[in-house]
Amino acid sequence: MESAARTFPGAARDDETLTLRVPGDGGVRSLRALLDQLDRASIEVDGLDVRTPDLDDVFLALTGRPERESVR
Repeated sequence: MESAARTFPGAARDDETLTLRVPGDGGVRSLRALLDQLDRASIEVDGLDVRTPDLDDVFLALTGRPERESVR
């Protein structure tokens, strides 16, 4: 996990679930580049999930806080 987090500095790390969310456009070239980076760094992964962000993801990315969090 530590090596992967260093390889993808813009990724969101979740140590509780042992996941690393790496932003990308979801295209084949981006996925291939990600896999190449993992291979060059000799990082083995247990699984890989490619998903399109939903509205909650977009809101969080733009505001930096969950939608239900109150603003003071």
